[in-house]
Amino acid sequence: MPLTRPKAAQVNFDITNLTDPLIRLNSGQTGSNNKDTGIVFERGNDTNVALMWDESADRFVAITTSEDGTTNGDVTIGGYTDIQANAFHGDGSNLTGITSGLFTAITDGGSLTSTESGSAAGPIIELDRNSVSPFNADYLGQLKFKGRNSTDQTVIYGNISAKASDVTDGSEDGTLEFTVMNNGTQDNIVRINENGLYINAGADLKFEGATGNAHETTVTLTDPTADRTITLPDATGTVALTNSFTRFHSAVQTVTTGEASTNVSAQVTYTFSDLNTAIHFNVYMNRMLLRPAEFSVSGSTLTINIGIIDTDDQLEVTGFKV
Repeated sequence: MPLTRPKAAQVNFDITNLTDPLIRLNSGQTGSNNKDTGIVFERGNDTNVALMWDESADRFVAITTSEDGTTNGDVTIGGYTDIQANAFHGDGSNLTGITSGLFTAITDGGSLTSTESGSAAGPIIELDRNSVSPFNADYLGQLKFKGRNSTDQTVIYGNISAKASDVTDGSEDGTLEFTVMNNGTQDNIVRINENGLYINAGADLKFEGATGNAHETTVTLTDPTADRTITLPDATGTVALTNSFTRFHSAVQTVTTGEASTNVSAQVTYTFSDLNTAIHFNVYMNRMLLRPAEFSVSGSTLTINIGIIDTDDQLEVTGFKV
């Protein structure tokens, strides 16, 4: 009587030892394959799981399934299972297909390392919302920073969000938003878009200064009733506050005969100490306002241009100083 080779479905094994270094599944397949191939794990009263090649998706999957190992074709996928590993290694280009889930169980920190030796950016984290119907103000991605409060509740203490302000081809605009927990409530503090940096309602701009201590300088605003613009001059100097400067009126300096004679062909200088810290001033001669073309000022020195003064003319300066 000839012997026949038993099928695996006909044999029960308690322990199986294979000396072959490779196992070939779906042996004998010819032409284009249309069958899922893999290993099904029977779990009794619990849902079966499988590790297999999903032919229709063209990828490996770890799944839950009602499959009992008899299907010769498309295996029904009930869901996807978790995989725990020490590391995942790819081709270094991308990791795609993560739609609504999260990376979890990175418990004690990690790092992204680039071996780029040139000037190109790297490593790069890319969040891509590949929407088939993009719309203005769509949020594109978010980084959340979670922690616990005093009752062990999970709290989002801060997040950074990006959204598409304008999705029009050729004139796209984007926005970054920075949100922090403020007295138990999420508060959008800062946003950056194509028009500039915005500090939102209720937030101030604070400067620590040269020394890190308990004292800061806070810049705050009176609630505007319309759009306002404050323009800083193209100059170097100190910004003075309305309550930080005082009015001054210098002592009169009388032009001597010698100074008047010199001024016929040369400039003449006078010293007014108040000019050194003045933020605004006027120069008078005989109580008449001199024009800017008739003098110049550098520090505390007032220079009178040629042909302006005469003997016994009286010079004085008034203004505001810090």
